[in-house]
Amino acid sequence: MYEKALIISRYHDDFSNPIYNAYVRGIQSQCRIIRFVDYFDQIHALGKKGFELQIENMIKKEEIELIFFIFVSGDPTLDPYFIQNIAKNKFIVMVFWDVEQFYEQIDRYYAQLADLVILPANYEYVYKLESMGVNAICPFSLFDSTKYRTFNKGKKEIDVSFVGEVTKGKRKEYIEYLEKNGINIESYGVGTKNGKVSFEKVVEIFNNSKINLSFTGMYENEVYSYCLNINNRIRQNKGKPIEISLCGGFVLTEYVSGIEKVFNSADIDTFLTKEELLCKVQFYLNNHNLREEMAKRAYKHAVKNYDSIEAFKIIFNKIYQIKPKIKKDLILDEIFLKVHATFHLYYFLTFLINKRFKFAIEEIKYFFKYKKVIYKDLYIFIRYALRNKKEVKRTFKKESLEIFRNLEGKELIIYGGGNHTLLLFKQFKILRTLNIRIIVDKDKSKWGMKINGILIVSPEEILNYGNHIIISSYKYNNEIKKELEKKYSMEDLIIHDLYQDKYNNDMVSADAMLSLDAYQNYRNCLVNR
Repeated sequence: MYEKALIISRYHDDFSNPIYNAYVRGIQSQCRIIRFVDYFDQIHALGKKGFELQIENMIKKEEIELIFFIFVSGDPTLDPYFIQNIAKNKFIVMVFWDVEQFYEQIDRYYAQLADLVILPANYEYVYKLESMGVNAICPFSLFDSTKYRTFNKGKKEIDVSFVGEVTKGKRKEYIEYLEKNGINIESYGVGTKNGKVSFEKVVEIFNNSKINLSFTGMYENEVYSYCLNINNRIRQNKGKPIEISLCGGFVLTEYVSGIEKVFNSADIDTFLTKEELLCKVQFYLNNHNLREEMAKRAYKHAVKNYDSIEAFKIIFNKIYQIKPKIKKDLILDEIFLKVHATFHLYYFLTFLINKRFKFAIEEIKYFFKYKKVIYKDLYIFIRYALRNKKEVKRTFKKESLEIFRNLEGKELIIYGGGNHTLLLFKQFKILRTLNIRIIVDKDKSKWGMKINGILIVSPEEILNYGNHIIISSYKYNNEIKKELEKKYSMEDLIIHDLYQDKYNNDMVSADAMLSLDAYQNYRNCLVNR
């Protein structure tokens, strides 16, 4: 029995991708202790070597024997030799998404190191992996069924709906064809007139639609040059029909080989052409009772088979039947090495742009090690690195503004009388309208001075002026927070932390604006049942 598990993945909220959290939930249901590390965020924070050392120390200190790698689709970030090193005497599980697009160049190379591979989509890749001597299982897409619900027992207001990107496959063409033939269809997502909607709204749409459409075409890759155009012909088993069924909605999906393994043919229906789609939409709009009966059966099937907790009971039974490989051999070809080294251009450029030269040098050494780079993709990573920096800055400003607005009318104290506070006043004009009584700082030489007309005093005087404290420091943020928590009762003080363990670099000082995506749930990554 494995009591502890380490999950190396990316954090996703339910809005961006609920399936990641569902897999973590399933693993958590089978292990007493879970450790979760977001590899993307931690490499940004610690660099490649720092991240790898962190993982090695965690495995050793906590005596972890079960490790899950839940990769983002087509992400070749992690060094396979690092994985090979930590995989010794450990049970390694890997999850790959979109293998149809990335199996040849990336996934099969990582999979060599796995004791078990979990595939959420097309079943035929189980056979490909088994032919390489890799154990594989395909439970299809798994979700947290408690987050989906059925609530519309009355008249459904939407005839036909589609939720997703209309940029993929022939989705836009098929939707426009239905519209031209008099079908009332509402589309939601990237490229649609209704735009993106929240997770809660998606559940509402599935409940409120007579017919919910799903398409199986792959997106046409226009990003990475190593993705083959021929893959655009592949149809992919999607998780959307399962999500729709968990809401009690009726599913009409584009056909894909293997859909029969996901649902019984009597519970959902499929189409191959836009003409067949139109014909079946018209048929099911006119056959309410049949449609509802099929949806009820699909709902029961989905809850039984695709709830992550139920599915991971089966997956862990499979794990316990497999003996971990004693020796995990690794074979790497030029195609993987090129993709792997090229992807690290993003990290190199990000560190370079943000003057984190130590980490940038680590990445340069990586290029010299492999001497294989796809230079055509260089522009892509320059653009991505710059965009990431801007998006993180916008997120910090938005969250900080929300904190400040919620403090209107309260007596406030700022902890920190340095450059960070000077720049904070410059960047956030709302601070000048708030009732900031004093600024406190441990540096005696600052006592009696003023910032924006506000007196700087000793921290010993905090309770004389109020109980709402804004920590204005990146470098000493955690130190200040621990000191306040140790010295004062949290009933006496309310601490407002601008960084909130989300940002791993100074977001206010002009010379250090790099940060990470919000590293949410990190403080709660040690979960005890």
